[in-house]
Amino acid sequence: MPEKHSSSDQLPDDRLMEEAALWLVKMSSDECTEEDAMAYQAWQEEDPERAACIEALQMTLGHFDCLKQQENAKPAVSALNAAAHQTEKSLWLLRSVILFASTALIAVMTWHILPANEWLADTRNPYDQWRNQQLSDQSEIKISGETAYDIHFNQHKRIIQLYKGNILVEVAKDASRPFIIETENAKITALGTRFIVHQYENATLLTMLESKAKVEIPRGAQGAASPDEIIEAGQQVLIAEGQGIIYRSNISPELFETAWQQKMLVVQNMPLPEVLGILKSYHRQKIAFDEQALSSIQVTAALPLEHSALELLENSLPIQVSENIFGSLNVVKK
Repeated sequence: MPEKHSSSDQLPDDRLMEEAALWLVKMSSDECTEEDAMAYQAWQEEDPERAACIEALQMTLGHFDCLKQQENAKPAVSALNAAAHQTEKSLWLLRSVILFASTALIAVMTWHILPANEWLADTRNPYDQWRNQQLSDQSEIKISGETAYDIHFNQHKRIIQLYKGNILVEVAKDASRPFIIETENAKITALGTRFIVHQYENATLLTMLESKAKVEIPRGAQGAASPDEIIEAGQQVLIAEGQGIIYRSNISPELFETAWQQKMLVVQNMPLPEVLGILKSYHRQKIAFDEQALSSIQVTAALPLEHSALELLENSLPIQVSENIFGSLNVVKK
């Protein structure tokens, strides 16, 4: 069935002729209904040019009802059917193109909105597991909680693209290939052997256990290029999206490594929203909170990561944890 157009539409002559031909073929069909006849009449009444086009076709070919019964009219009927078929074929092609473009657009939007990189990562770890991964260069990565990263090794570089989660890295020496951890907020180049990286939402927490690492903040994160910083053993820094390094602390490497082995998280004077950001990766349930409302609360604690961390925080801080009807945990200030 041809599409209706308002009287203000200015169709090209060939398009109007095609539509008129399609209507005439439809009206001559044995399957033509009363509703089709009413639609045909309405189509003509919407634009005088349409009625004139129908009349011109009928005058040229004779009345369409008679054409079907005349042998010498078969070429004309065939021509009209061919025009109708071509129009329908064009409409089908247009719909296919629109469908393909819409599907592609949805795919692109989904890729950016949903965590496609995490779903397709080389290494993925669930929230309740702790495990080790030996890399091809003999480096070792200890993984805990919900974690996802890609591995990009070549003859010049060794890169771990960390999308989310928690890793303790022990780097094998290779003078010709630097070992790099890349996150959304920083590029961390190992200048030694052992360090911990927590990546969550819009922040990266680096804890140096041995030697040093060079931290580079991407251009534009603070409106301009930030100078590289060397983070040494016994130091911890928090790198926030768009702000660079926003938190520093001196820590005990032995304490933090022992805590990792015992499946605990040690924090020293860290803002509560940052602690909750890390705890999210160790929970089956989602954790929701207002970052601004909780930002004034500082946390110093050793928290068990397999269970009861939120309960301990609730018992020692002015916060309340509740479960909503969707199964998420809401943390609010009392």
